Amino acid sequence: MDIDNFQQDLKKELENEVNKLIINKWTFLNQPWPEMINRFNHRTKIKDFKNNSIKYIKEELLRILGYIPVFYFLTYIYGANEYPGPYREIEKGLLILYHIVCGENGTDMEKFIPYSFENVTLFIDGHDSKIKYYKPNEKSKDMYSYKLKGKGIRTQVVVDMNQMILFVSKSQKCAIGNDGTMFLDMNLYKKMHIADCLATDGGYTQFFSTFRDNALEAGYELKYHNFQFPIRKEKENNLTIAEKNFNKKFGSFRSEIENHFSVLGSKFKRFTNNRSSLQISDIKIYNLQFKLACILKNMELFIQKNEIEEQPHHRLWYSDDFEFPSKKNKANIVFTNEREVDVNYNEMLNLQNNILNLDISENRQDIIDSDDEMDDNTKKRKLNENKSKNNYEVEKILDHKVDDNNNFEFYVKWYGYSHLENSWVNQDNFNTRDIIDKYLKHNNIQ
Repeated sequence: MDIDNFQQDLKKELENEVNKLIINKWTFLNQPWPEMINRFNHRTKIKDFKNNSIKYIKEELLRILGYIPVFYFLTYIYGANEYPGPYREIEKGLLILYHIVCGENGTDMEKFIPYSFENVTLFIDGHDSKIKYYKPNEKSKDMYSYKLKGKGIRTQVVVDMNQMILFVSKSQKCAIGNDGTMFLDMNLYKKMHIADCLATDGGYTQFFSTFRDNALEAGYELKYHNFQFPIRKEKENNLTIAEKNFNKKFGSFRSEIENHFSVLGSKFKRFTNNRSSLQISDIKIYNLQFKLACILKNMELFIQKNEIEEQPHHRLWYSDDFEFPSKKNKANIVFTNEREVDVNYNEMLNLQNNILNLDISENRQDIIDSDDEMDDNTKKRKLNENKSKNNYEVEKILDHKVDDNNNFEFYVKWYGYSHLENSWVNQDNFNTRDIIDKYLKHNNIQ
């Protein structure tokens, strides 16, 4: 097998794995917006954000994260719940997300793994955040960070060679939670593969023996080759030139993990130390927000690297005055995008070409005087045409909406056609209801 064929097979296998991941884990991509349950009878009129600032918030979220991560946050993290306040629930959710997400786009990451450290698959480091912690009974010295020269909380982060944040520890006060003890508390031996190699700095090395003992006791066997770390200087023995050179290269290589914290801070200003100290009263809430930021950062990177397609309903949150669908007020979701315009244009050209190519014989010169008669004749003609031509076959229903007459229209993917040919079809134009019933049942739609 030559190298080109091997690379093509490898690329195909990677694409298959990505598709499996989307099918099994990213099921939300094809899910409609959840229906909101109305719990309150509001007396106050729904208000708009001052100076139409919601538009700016949407633009920032779109610029930083894209449609799909925000769609995921609103539908699966925030949820279609009704909270007190005279604002649209969607806008409340966007405001909460904007509270965490704010900043400029980070530049594309350089490759993590230089040739000399190709055995490394994972990185670990602690992320310190400057804080103002409002709890009178807490001792200030417990939160002192030598790195920040002030109060701080520390979180351990494990990143892989694909620039994905895999594991995040509980957050602790900096003076209490050092890198080594927090590393042990993460129980990474339950998550590491025997072929993994974890790159650490010198602060973790004295805890490796305890880590291995804990792993063996739990039934996991990890050895020293599962770790990469700088060479420690022994008493009265100076490092050789080669050892110093190794430590210098390894330190430069491992510092790449700091880029993750930089990008995280540029996308989520709540977690940057370039601004004033973060005011918090509950470390658990901070940790939850930090983990959410890591999930959304991973999602944005995964979408970018694998060119995940944005579907029409992922973009609806960006539309003006959009709200979660509800039984109380069924949303007739109508939107226009460039793809839909192109499809309509192509359909019109096909219709015009079909008319121009009609075979009109001298023995058939019917004159249609009424709309009803025209409809009947049109149906007969289509019926005859379908006997000689293949019908379009629906491969999958992607989304739905409800027209003014409470009839469903479905956004469909046609079998044998690209996604650019996707279009809306009325429920009455389906040859069979099987695929409709299956879609409605899957999405719990009555």
